[in-house]
Amino acid sequence: MGKPDDYLQTETIRWTWWCIGAATLCFLGMSLRGICFGFLGEGVTLKVRTLLYKSILEKNIGFFDERENNASVLTSSMAQDSSLINGVSTESLGPYTDAFFALFGGLAIGFYWCW
Repeated sequence: MGKPDDYLQTETIRWTWWCIGAATLCFLGMSLRGICFGFLGEGVTLKVRTLLYKSILEKNIGFFDERENNASVLTSSMAQDSSLINGVSTESLGPYTDAFFALFGGLAIGFYWCW
């Protein structure tokens, strides 16, 4: 039978590799989340800007004579509205997806190990 120090060292190395693997999976998951929500936010922003631009072009010419409807105000509001929607999709949905996968990942690990 081996020395107790050998057992402790092998167990320490084994659990170190498990922690490195878990950290790598977390890194890959967070990177994938950032990429996916980035593409989602870009698509939503493009769609919102397209719809806003179409609605502005369909306005009557007299609409633009008013001071609150000049070109700089309309483009500024278009940029703010689309960036606000992009922020909502990435900042509010991201933590919910993290919580969802953490909950069900924890339950899956717990049931696998006969919790």
